[in-house]
Amino acid sequence: MRPMSETAPASNNSDSSNKPEFSRLSPKYFVICVVAFAFALFAWKAIIALGNPIFTGDASVRMLNADRLIARMGNRVWLPYLQWLIWGLARFDVPYSFFNLIPCAHLFLAVLGLGLLGLRFLGRNWRGLLISLAVMFCFAQQAVIARSSTTLYQEITAIALFYLLLYGGALELARRRWLPVVGAAALLTRDSMWFYLFSLTLLNGKTILSDNGYRRTFAFLWSIPPLFLTAVLFGWLVFNDRLPTIPTEWPLMINKEGNQAVSSLAESFRHLWTSAVASRFIFLAIALIVAWIVYAIESKRCKVGPSPASDFAHRLKPFSFLSLAICYGLILLFDPWQYTEGSRRIYSIATEQAFLWILVSAAAVRFYRPAARIITAIALLAGLAASLDQRITSWIPEWNPGKVAVYEEITARIEAVAPGRKPTACMIGDHFEELSDFSAAIYRFSHRVLPIGAIHIPKSCDALFTTVENAPADTEGLVRAKEYSIDDRRYVLHLRRR
Repeated sequence: MRPMSETAPASNNSDSSNKPEFSRLSPKYFVICVVAFAFALFAWKAIIALGNPIFTGDASVRMLNADRLIARMGNRVWLPYLQWLIWGLARFDVPYSFFNLIPCAHLFLAVLGLGLLGLRFLGRNWRGLLISLAVMFCFAQQAVIARSSTTLYQEITAIALFYLLLYGGALELARRRWLPVVGAAALLTRDSMWFYLFSLTLLNGKTILSDNGYRRTFAFLWSIPPLFLTAVLFGWLVFNDRLPTIPTEWPLMINKEGNQAVSSLAESFRHLWTSAVASRFIFLAIALIVAWIVYAIESKRCKVGPSPASDFAHRLKPFSFLSLAICYGLILLFDPWQYTEGSRRIYSIATEQAFLWILVSAAAVRFYRPAARIITAIALLAGLAASLDQRITSWIPEWNPGKVAVYEEITARIEAVAPGRKPTACMIGDHFEELSDFSAAIYRFSHRVLPIGAIHIPKSCDALFTTVENAPADTEGLVRAKEYSIDDRRYVLHLRRR
C-alpha cells in the first residue's frame, strides 16, 4: 500500500485548513505530546511490573543466568543483548522485581519511535497527534506486546530497536552515525533481525556495493551473525567437550522432539494458526486486508504523489514481503516453538510490521472519498480494538506486596546461612512455572534444580525451596525454616544449620 497524496502536497503534510492551527502551536508541541505519552505508558507498565513481578518461562532461565553474559536453554543459545542488560543490573544487586523495568524501558522506546513515525506520516497537527497516540496506546496493549512489555522476553527489546532504526532512516540507508550502533545491538537481540538485514541488503545491493561508506557499514553489520555462530560452536567444545549436533543444536539452535530439524509441517501450520488466533494478530491482519482493498479501489481515481508516508511505504512494501516470507517460511519449516505450541510470541514479528502499515493506511485515508474514509477508519479501529489483551492484569495493576516481601525475606535468610561466601540455593519443581519467581529472587546465588521426587539432597545445597507437596521426606541436614503461602500455593524453605 502506498498512500495517495496531492500533486503538490502542503508542507508538514497538512492542508490549508490547518494553517491557523500552526500559527498558534509550534510543531514541537506535538512531538512533546508524543514523548510525554510515551513516558506515561512507561510509568503505567512499570507500576504493573513492580506491583506483581512475574518471571515465568524464559525469564526465569535468564535470571538463573544473571551472572553470565550468555544464557542458554537446551539447544537454544540466546543472542546476548538482553542478557547483557540483565548482567549489568545484577552487578548492582538490585531487587529482583526491578529487572522487569528492562522491557518497560524498551516499550517506551518502541512507542516513542512509533509515535514519531506517526507524526512524520500524518503531520504534526491535531489529527496526526490523535491518531499517533491511539496507535501507541493500542500497540502497548496489543495481546503480544502487553505480555512481553512487563517481563523479560526479547521481543519488546527487538521491536524497540527496530522502530528506532526505521525512524532513523534505515530503509532509506540514511547516513547517521548512530544507526550502525543500534543496528549492531538489534542483530544481537533477536535472529529475526538477521533476516531483516538480509532483506535490506538484497533490496539495496547495487547501492551498497557502489559506495565505500555503505560497504564498510554493511561489512561491519554482516560480521556479527557469523561471529556469534562461531562463538556458539566453540562454546559447545569448551563446555560440553563435543561438537554440537547439526542442524538443531547448531546453527538452528532449536529445541525439538527427537532433535529433528523438520518434523510435521501440518503440525507446524496448526501452531501458526493457533498462534494467530491466540495472539489476536488475526484481527490486525483482517483490518489491513480491508484497508488494502479500499486503497486498491481509491488509488484508481487519485494520482499518487510524493510524501513522507508514500516514500516510506514504497520502501517498506518489498521489505515486508521479503522479510516476513523468510521469517515465517523458516518458522513453518522448522517449528522452533514446538514445545510451546501456539505461543503468542510467534506473531511478534508480524505484529511489529502490522502497526507500521496501520500508520501508512491512516495517512492514506485523508485523500479518500467520504465512504471509503469511513470504511477504512472503522476497519482499522475495529482491528486495533479486537487485538487488545483481554487480561485484566494488563490493564489494572495488581498489587502483590506480600509476594515481593516473601521473596526478599527468603533471599535474606539464604544469604545469612553462608556468611562470607556465595550460598547454593536448590529447588525441586518446575522453575519455568511454579518456582519461576524464586528463580529470579536467588539470582545472586549459585543454584541447582533438582528433579521432582528427588530422594537425596546434595550436600552442596545451603537451602532447599519447593512446594509442600514436592518436599522430600529426608532433607539430609537441612532444617525446615518456614512455610510460605504465595499466590494461593504453599511453599516450604529448608536451610542448612550454620
